[in-house]
Amino acid sequence: MKTQIQFKLFIFILATLLVWTGSCRKKPIITDTSASLHFSIDTLSFDTVFTSIGSATRLFKVFNTYNQPIRISSIDLAGGGQSAFRMNVDGMSGTHFENLEIAEHDSLYVFVEVTVDPKSVNTPFIINDSVVFATNGNKQQVELIAYGQNAHFYNGVEICNETWTNDKPYVILGTVMVDTACSLTIEQGVRIFMHGGAHFLVAGTLNINGTPDSTVNFEGDRLEHFFDGLPGQWGSIIVLRGSNGSTFNNVVISEASSGIIIGSSFSNDLADFTLANKPDIKLSKVQIKNCRNYGLFSFLADVDMENSLIYACGENNLALLYGGIHAIRQCTLANYGVLGFEHKVPVLLMSNYAVQNKIPWLADVNANFTNDIFYGSLQLGNDSTDGEISIDTITFLGNTVQYLFDHCLLKTNLNTNGTAWQGILKNQDPLFVDISDKEDYSPADGSPLIDAGIDIGLNDDLFGNSRTALPDIGAIEKTP
Repeated sequence: MKTQIQFKLFIFILATLLVWTGSCRKKPIITDTSASLHFSIDTLSFDTVFTSIGSATRLFKVFNTYNQPIRISSIDLAGGGQSAFRMNVDGMSGTHFENLEIAEHDSLYVFVEVTVDPKSVNTPFIINDSVVFATNGNKQQVELIAYGQNAHFYNGVEICNETWTNDKPYVILGTVMVDTACSLTIEQGVRIFMHGGAHFLVAGTLNINGTPDSTVNFEGDRLEHFFDGLPGQWGSIIVLRGSNGSTFNNVVISEASSGIIIGSSFSNDLADFTLANKPDIKLSKVQIKNCRNYGLFSFLADVDMENSLIYACGENNLALLYGGIHAIRQCTLANYGVLGFEHKVPVLLMSNYAVQNKIPWLADVNANFTNDIFYGSLQLGNDSTDGEISIDTITFLGNTVQYLFDHCLLKTNLNTNGTAWQGILKNQDPLFVDISDKEDYSPADGSPLIDAGIDIGLNDDLFGNSRTALPDIGAIEKTP
């Protein structure tokens, strides 16, 4: 009996070993000349890439759909070392690879990026190449295509008495500055692409002359669709203390850390921030959007802004800090959050002080808001929440805080019964046309904004549409 049990146990172990050995036996590599690879795409495309600026990395997958392993004899970047493209196959960089094996029903990754060499043309041009695969005597390929464009390049330079025209784009690689006692004029239609971390400093005067039909645009220099509307791709336009007379007309600023910062200094001593060296700026028909932090940040400055739209900011749309002189007319400031950032702070923040070494420094405030919208997705909830307006002031003998909200639509818990509030539409939904898909902040039918403003002499709106005798509140007049 014992012998029979031992014999059966031996047979069982032998059978198990045979099964285990068979399962570990490597399947033969397929050599059929009809066998071919499958690819996730047949053409790998890149959006417009500026000369000398690298693109984002794109990828495609190579599949083995068979029940046996397959060996790729070679993978070649057809253009070789002279190609504008660069290739990485499963973690290895190069232009030629040999004897790469893909297990049955498995795949490998091919990563590609491109740098465009300068050309002597101003219009976009096409760069082509291909990745060629040789398998069992068969040749297959994935096409590579990129659209390149030449541009003016600026990198860490001081600009003095220049005029930029719409002949080709301007790419700012590193921080640039309009120097003291110098000016820069930017004509209509110019597109300015800011590289990651780059700032545009203004110590002198910056005059931007866009038109409603041909705006001047500041945006990030990554043009692949993945980066569309992505906040924080570059720094800010920074108007420094002592800068005077800058004018922004018909400008679109997007994808910045903060759109415009006014009143900064290379000094961090508050004693160096005075009304005597306050910068002044006039903004007309300006759009600021998709900012990681602030839309417009002012620090003891003189800001005159009309017919402008600021939306989709990670922090305040408009921060008027440490006093200053402000005239904000026919503007729409709305916030429902921006990609990656929930709307958590008020649209408007205004203060008359700054703190250094635990000591508050005070500055006078003189601010007038007329026919403006301050609205967003903050929940009013209770009286401890001010809503979309935060006025943070310290009163002290001899310190002046003067402000007036005249015919504005406000989302707020603040008491708006005093003389500082005239003709207020409080906590009424402005009924914008479409803030999600079309980013259309114009009044829809039935909006309380329609004909609710007062005539202040602005004959047209953000987009050049005529205003009526009783203008709509906000930057955009409703059109038929």
